[in-house]
Amino acid sequence: MQTPQIGILLLAAGAGSRMKGSVKQLLPYRTLTLIQHSINVYQSLAVDARLVVLGAHQEEISKQTHWHDFQVAVNADWSQGMGHSLSYGLELLLQGNHLDYVLIALADQPLIERPHLEALIALAKNNPDKIIQSAFSDETGPPCLFPAHYFPELLQLNGAHGAKGIAAKYPEACLTLALPEAGTDIDTPADYEALLRLQSGS
Repeated sequence: MQTPQIGILLLAAGAGSRMKGSVKQLLPYRTLTLIQHSINVYQSLAVDARLVVLGAHQEEISKQTHWHDFQVAVNADWSQGMGHSLSYGLELLLQGNHLDYVLIALADQPLIERPHLEALIALAKNNPDKIIQSAFSDETGPPCLFPAHYFPELLQLNGAHGAKGIAAKYPEACLTLALPEAGTDIDTPADYEALLRLQSGS
């Protein structure tokens, strides 16, 4: 079977308004920033295309981030929500790339590491045409992989809602991989403080 072509779409456009003045993407994590950590992790995967969508604070973020071979897109309408940034980024990612899957990811899930992503990709390769989602607590979500069959619907997304609603329409087409690390995303100062405690082992 031919190796599927996979593109990464990393979403980092939000303002992080609940962080009370801090630029969430630039919060320190280990020796890097949250977004640089994510870029480095997703850069390590053997895929065919990579694109990150910026929006709020894009100039400040760009000055402090090394993108490796990620294509960088700036969504001027980022305030319309995640769905808009997702469809905007996917449209650009598909220009010049014939992809069988898109791996949709968020830049504020710092516990996601390469082995987790490789396991998701392996599940996708072994189950063609299935939507692959991470499962954490009682939820499912990103990182997730959507096959090309669903690209037209992803390209129609707008507003705040992302790809989860599309997956919910096709439960028979969805597979999940238990990935509790995906449940840690950084939206508030309390989330960040908990991450730092986890990092220090306290």
